[in-house]
Amino acid sequence: MPDYLDYDDSRAMGVKAVWALRRTPGPEAEEALWGLLASGSGDVREAAAKGLRSRGVSESEGT
Repeated sequence: MPDYLDYDDSRAMGVKAVWALRRTPGPEAEEALWGLLASGSGDVREAAAKGLRSRGVSESEGT
């Protein structure tokens, strides 16, 4: 984890980034959401899953 995220125990910054990706069109944003779903903290994974669902993508499509 980068040093600048050490203070953010609730991962609020990561969740906000997911919300931004959710509204960003294009395959790159969707790919980033998949990456966060696989490797983020619990809160970030949950937000990424919601972001993918909001884009009409099932989480099972990534497996």
